Amino acid sequence: TGEQEVTLVATNGCGSDTMVRTINVINSPEIQAGIDESRSVYACGATVISFTNDSEDADYYHWNFPGQSGYRFLNGTTDTSPEPIVEFAVGGTYNVYLTAGNACRESHWQTTIEVVGPPRVVLDSLPAVCDTTTIALREYLTISGEYDTLNWMIRGPTDVPVPTEDNPVLTFTMPGQYLIAVEAISAHCPNASDTTTLLLQTPQPLELSAPTIDAICTGSAPVALSSSLPGGIWSGPGVNDTTGIFDPALAGSGRHTIQYLAAHRACGETDTLALEVLPSEPIVVSDSLSACANDQALVLRASQEGGVWVGRGITDSLAGIFDPGLAGPGRFPLTYRLVNADNCLLTATVPARVRAVPTIEIPEAQRICVGQSDVTLDELFEPTVWPAGGSFTWTGDGVTQGQFRHQGEAGQHSFQLTYTVDGCAAQAPATLIVANPAPPVAAPQQSFCHSEASAQLQASPPGGHWSGPGLTDPTQGIISPHTLGSGTHSYTYTVDAGTPCAASIDVEVAIWDDAMVEAGANQ
Repeated sequence: TGEQEVTLVATNGCGSDTMVRTINVINSPEIQAGIDESRSVYACGATVISFTNDSEDADYYHWNFPGQSGYRFLNGTTDTSPEPIVEFAVGGTYNVYLTAGNACRESHWQTTIEVVGPPRVVLDSLPAVCDTTTIALREYLTISGEYDTLNWMIRGPTDVPVPTEDNPVLTFTMPGQYLIAVEAISAHCPNASDTTTLLLQTPQPLELSAPTIDAICTGSAPVALSSSLPGGIWSGPGVNDTTGIFDPALAGSGRHTIQYLAAHRACGETDTLALEVLPSEPIVVSDSLSACANDQALVLRASQEGGVWVGRGITDSLAGIFDPGLAGPGRFPLTYRLVNADNCLLTATVPARVRAVPTIEIPEAQRICVGQSDVTLDELFEPTVWPAGGSFTWTGDGVTQGQFRHQGEAGQHSFQLTYTVDGCAAQAPATLIVANPAPPVAAPQQSFCHSEASAQLQASPPGGHWSGPGLTDPTQGIISPHTLGSGTHSYTYTVDAGTPCAASIDVEVAIWDDAMVEAGANQ
């Protein structure tokens, strides 16, 4: 190998010629590859393989995994890298091919990587069985992934030996609950396990019963049938299949056979119950009753006399007197009970609803002036009500659609506000004063000495408000002259402030310095 010099000499009758060329002789590539020693070619789940490459005399490489897509190159390596790092994310058999080549020829290397999925096991729920049963455990097992062996374990009222075969068949004879566990053992992946239970029942005595009553008529109230093994299914005329409530009106008169099946139990116990329903004249009552909590007491009526009324708000059970206020707001039944000639307890129910009375609060009186235009009473009195969403109705002299129209004269007017919600009403009285106040009057000039600690400004009518300097009580017009400088100070007296009747007057107040004293001759 290496560079070799080749000489060609050509000769004929005329002479000879020579040509010299240099040729580089190289070896064929020797390929040698593998995987890092820390990894096995048999892996569990997603795994990363670092390939090693000890090939010699190769100018290029190409890695290939024909027929597979569940892999990718990592850390910047590619299928042309000498020693790529590859992640195999999907279980399966991967045929790995490496081609190493140079100008002479190509050499090939091949290996196989088996990526297996971890085992997953799911044991189905086992139905309860009666008395005794034989089951093949594998029929209730769903398993995937790679595993080597299955280990079964049974715990319960008695020991049940488990054969070592893959699909053990077991017979259970002792009643009780058994825990069945299975574990899939894998040499390459974490083990997987699951559990389920088997309930072995024995037949139980079944007794059906109805309430102890003298007789059942078509007009009697529904009765609750009972079973010593609750949770089963009822069937027959007039009976609810899940609750066991028997309605004589639905069943009709006659002798009825009611069936019961303990379908929730493996032994499926069953029994029947005979019920006799006598015909009776139905009791007719109102379809419903609706009242306000402040309504007067009502008299309930029934088509047959001699019974009693029971329920909220009943003050006289024989006469059927119902007091909505005593019952209070809400929805509830009012029931009429009568024992007929066949000794049947007949019942009829009136669905009752008592609606709450709304509440309303308004100021006792409001004040407007003669000169004001028409007034919307809702806006003037601003009622506070509960619940919201009702309607207002104002009544009284001069009121039209909630507005007061006065004639420009002073006086006092009385109204009533009615607030109605859901047919129930509350009332509140209201008074409106139409005022024509006289303008305020005050001495235009008032004076005080600077040394006075307190002085009162004078104006009428009382009840107004003073504003200006040095005021200690604006309502009473109290000022502190000693805090003011000498001179003239301006004040304003206002009555009915903040209303259209507001009126004011300005007052000049002189504060005299004590040293300012003048006297005439010979004084």
